[in-house]
Amino acid sequence: MRSAVRPLPANDIIRVWEKGQGKPYLERAMLLLAAALPDVDRDQLADLTIGQRDAILLALREKTLGPTMQMYARCGQCSESLELTVNTADIRLMAVSEEKPGERELRQNGYAVRYRLPNSWDLAFVRGLGDVLQARSQLLRKCILEAEFNGTTIRPEDLPDEVVDALTSRMEEEDPQADIQFNVRCPTCGFSWQTIFDIVPYLWTEISVAAQRLLVDVHALARAYGWDQDDILSMSAARRRFYLEVVG
Repeated sequence: MRSAVRPLPANDIIRVWEKGQGKPYLERAMLLLAAALPDVDRDQLADLTIGQRDAILLALREKTLGPTMQMYARCGQCSESLELTVNTADIRLMAVSEEKPGERELRQNGYAVRYRLPNSWDLAFVRGLGDVLQARSQLLRKCILEAEFNGTTIRPEDLPDEVVDALTSRMEEEDPQADIQFNVRCPTCGFSWQTIFDIVPYLWTEISVAAQRLLVDVHALARAYGWDQDDILSMSAARRRFYLEVVG
């Protein structure tokens, strides 16, 4: 099922930012998702795969702030600061969908693994683990529902490395939006590397900047004209800019 992601009006930008103050990663992701799809149940949103979630947030970013995103990186070799321009269409690998993700199965060399794709609850569980390899291992174990070898149930940790690698690759193929990486090359020294893009903190930072800018605008216009916040935020962005230019 494809869902219609709505853009955030000015009032909702401020409301989401305000609710997310001091909240952890998962709660901010849920606030953004709920704002994008207000008619969808919160638990249903949390059960979406990481790729489904990120596809929705990418659409929310595009509809609220436009398709062009500015990103920054620092070269690991010469420390040069780089600015990257990315279009949402360039990294959109999945259609927006709120369809409940189903169980899947992998069969290889006598092994059968029943699994599901990672969701936001899983990601929140492993974010506190300092070791990347440990986090990936724990994430995989949470997503394995049952493992067998020649019809006999085994523990997920007893799966051989080749089956684990095959399962990891399969999950990446089935949820491609969950792992977005950019190839970056420093124009100064020529050093090349890959950088991971996570839409949740990126979009949250942008929403925070937009909310604070709106509050500054409200302050200036309320002080100049005596209008209340709701009246100011209900104006179009073009109309607010006009009044702001008038008051200097």
